[in-house]
Amino acid sequence: MSEKLTPLLAQYRKIKAQHKDTLLLFRVGDFYEMFYEDAGIGAKALKLTLTSRPHGPDNVVPLAGVPAKALDTYVGRLVAQGFKVAVCDQLELPDPRKPVVKREVVEVITPGTITNPNLLEARRNNFLLALSPAADKYGIAFADVSTGEFSVAEVPAASLVEEIQKIDPTEILIPQSWTTESGAGSPDSSIPRSLSSSTRIDDYYFSQDYAFDKLSTHFGVANLDGFGIGTMTEGICAAGAILHYLEETQRTALSHIRKISPYQSGDFLLIDRISRRNLELVERLSSEDQRPTTEGTLLSVIDRTHSPAGTRLLRRWVLAPLLNVEAITARQDAVEELSRAGSPLDEVESLLAKLGDLERISSRIALERANARDLVALRNWLLLAPLIKRAIVNRQSSIVNRALGTPAPTNSAICNLQSAILNDIGSGIDDFSAVVTDITNTVVDDPPLAVNEGGMIRTGANSELDELRSLASDTKGYIARLQETERERTGIPNLRVRFNSVFGYYIEVTKSYLPQVPKNYLRKQTVLNAERFITPELKDHEARVLNAEDRIKQLELELLSSLRKRVAAETGRVLVLSGLLAELDALSSLARVARVSGYVRPVVDDSTVLEIVGGRHPVVEHLLAHQFIANDAHLSANDERQPPNAEVGSPELAVRSSAPGVRISDFPQIIILTGPNMAGKSTYLRQVALIAIMAQIGSFVPATRARVGVIDKVFTRIGASDDLSRGVSTFLAEMTETANILNNATTQSLVILDEIGRGTATSDGIAIAWATVEYLHGGERGQGVQDSRIPVSGTRPLESSNPGVLPSSRPKTLFATHYHELTDITQLLPRCANYSFTVKEQGGQVLFMRKLKAGPADKSYGIAVARLAGLPPSVISRARQVQADFDRGEALSIGQIAPARDMTQLSSIGIVSHAGANPEVRTSAFGVRRSDLGGAALAADKLATESLVPGPESSVLADLKAADVENLSPLQAFDLLVRLRQRLDGPKPD
Repeated sequence: MSEKLTPLLAQYRKIKAQHKDTLLLFRVGDFYEMFYEDAGIGAKALKLTLTSRPHGPDNVVPLAGVPAKALDTYVGRLVAQGFKVAVCDQLELPDPRKPVVKREVVEVITPGTITNPNLLEARRNNFLLALSPAADKYGIAFADVSTGEFSVAEVPAASLVEEIQKIDPTEILIPQSWTTESGAGSPDSSIPRSLSSSTRIDDYYFSQDYAFDKLSTHFGVANLDGFGIGTMTEGICAAGAILHYLEETQRTALSHIRKISPYQSGDFLLIDRISRRNLELVERLSSEDQRPTTEGTLLSVIDRTHSPAGTRLLRRWVLAPLLNVEAITARQDAVEELSRAGSPLDEVESLLAKLGDLERISSRIALERANARDLVALRNWLLLAPLIKRAIVNRQSSIVNRALGTPAPTNSAICNLQSAILNDIGSGIDDFSAVVTDITNTVVDDPPLAVNEGGMIRTGANSELDELRSLASDTKGYIARLQETERERTGIPNLRVRFNSVFGYYIEVTKSYLPQVPKNYLRKQTVLNAERFITPELKDHEARVLNAEDRIKQLELELLSSLRKRVAAETGRVLVLSGLLAELDALSSLARVARVSGYVRPVVDDSTVLEIVGGRHPVVEHLLAHQFIANDAHLSANDERQPPNAEVGSPELAVRSSAPGVRISDFPQIIILTGPNMAGKSTYLRQVALIAIMAQIGSFVPATRARVGVIDKVFTRIGASDDLSRGVSTFLAEMTETANILNNATTQSLVILDEIGRGTATSDGIAIAWATVEYLHGGERGQGVQDSRIPVSGTRPLESSNPGVLPSSRPKTLFATHYHELTDITQLLPRCANYSFTVKEQGGQVLFMRKLKAGPADKSYGIAVARLAGLPPSVISRARQVQADFDRGEALSIGQIAPARDMTQLSSIGIVSHAGANPEVRTSAFGVRRSDLGGAALAADKLATESLVPGPESSVLADLKAADVENLSPLQAFDLLVRLRQRLDGPKPD
């Protein structure tokens, strides 16, 4: 026997069957209710009380509900938890003659299809992305339905992960049949984890025929060549799937999506996910709760935008700097012109500050989800357009001034524009006076938030509405007139006509006058001292009034819908205006920051030069209460060798490199940066990268002077980063990131490496760091780079153990390290230079000067940093003793310093080799081969292998042979030589 359902539950079941993969929020009066399984799921997700609705004599239906006025809040919470939510609304007013009101799903909300501004982050896009796999590439398409943006691309399989991470979608669509099995065109472990929770849709919607027909029909074209995507077969397939999904979820025409644009990743500077994180471009992890925040990022410093669309655009600029010199120069021209404008820039900014989110409000209007307040807001923002246009092209708009009640500004505008971008913005701002007038004549200035409350439409907008309102609002007048008429007709002086919400209209007569009541009065209610009556005429009037109120609400909705359609027809023009004003906002932001912060315009060209004079870290400078100490950077991926005997890291070269007329060939390709912690190395590394990125955004930069040859990729390896969820250790993560850099950097790239090799044994670390520098440097071995072993003065160069050409593309590189042994590599690699940060010691205190100088650091000052960090004094004291013992080459014992009685004691700390060890094979604790330790160590080796005359020298020779020079630092080796020489020379005469 089939279950007998109430009309409401039968309607629910029918609608739910059409949306099985959603949580269905079903409008019932003032609540949205969930039934059956959805009730249990929703109650748990939203922490609601699970109740029930009676169903028949013996059954109940699980029920959970949320207030209609709080729908946005609850939908946002469900979507944030990954649920797909279907909103089912009542489409008509309740009618007692019908068993159930008409209901339909008006919107399906998923993470990538949100249009409600209350559920969106104003500062960033909300992209839905679709993937269409092929054998060796992927078609990708992404759209933001809240703004109307729609783009398509095809990317190599190797670039897929980076492109997805760059676009940063909130939802990904993939074909239903796409499996996680290995093989071409299938997801694997390299694809972002977000893909595992992506939405699968039928393969048919990814088919080429369906996609072409869907896109051609939507845009009203015969082919897609006019959009520049005609040959992107896989990209078109992905775009077709997106359009289908958006139509299915939005349940209305997508009239605001007016174009589809090709996305060419090769047009932008590539900044991979690791580098975006390391450089903290738009987001960083809070030190308190490790949640993403924009505070302390590059974006937070340069973002002085006033409109949401401007903020989103500037964010995209930061994540995708330009590669085209002409495009960069065009932005710089606009920034320079605005920064010099003075008062007009102030006026432009004050007008932009009144601008809301034109993009998203236009999209809501086109999707028929805008309320009357949205339309009024749009009108007010459109009124700003001619004022902004006049501010940048010096045109008058007295009509708009009168409409806004604002006086015409007295300051001069930006006249005779030199910037092509500003000219395009000024000429592109269209006239929206007809739209403004239409909205003004239709909607009141302060309409209610809910469209079903009434009172939205202005008096005079519609004659029928005016009559209905007059009828409904004349209750007091009608009562007064009827009361006067009935008193005269009946002769009852105290007869009263009244109204309440329970009985409606009625006539009240006191008991003393009941004999005079006419026969057409029908008794309704008896009260203490009177009787209440109704008449047929009174009930007719009551029905007309009540019907008028219902008709008023219905007519207002019809008039609002009609207005929305008229305004939606202008969506294309409004979105163009929004794009122009967003660009003006972003440029004004860069201009304001340049003026306030003293930034300069960099020279950007197609060279391989990166020259920064007086550079400052934009974020650190912004946060510091005192003056930032500026530093220079001079890099070039040139092919010229240094002249013979030129010391690349010499102070003379450093001076010449910042002077006019310097030879670019003098600039090193690689800088080895040494110095203690806290000296400023990491700040300097990031500073150079950020200045280069800012230059290619089109921004001015924090420097005295700068020249940036266009950089195609920025790679950074900074800091420790485990990926425990994938079982990746810190060192493996470091090596993986380094491998990516070495395999993908080009001559136009900028590489930032900090402490490569520190996650393993010291010997391994130095070896990896050394080999990495060699690889980045490149060049033919045997022609300036015979071998990475330092020759002893007066001896011939050592033969190369690995002859041939290193395959590096020679990217510009900053390489920070604590391995002081690595500084010797500059004597072998001609395009490599040593730099360090100045440190002074005064009165036992270490002063970090934060100033870059040529040459390597003399020591690391690690114990001084440990003392500043608050280590107990006893630990600091003991560390100094141990360090001194190491420096003297003496033995250590637990808790004390014990002088070494003979060289064999040094084996206890690994300085002396064990019997039988081959010193030519062993690697030292510092990770360098014996022959790599420099002149002092090699001289000691030579002494140890030469014949010495018998006598006192024999003991010296024995001790020398016992010494493990593999584990001696250059300083220890020199100290050993001095002590042995003193023993050979004997005591000095008094």
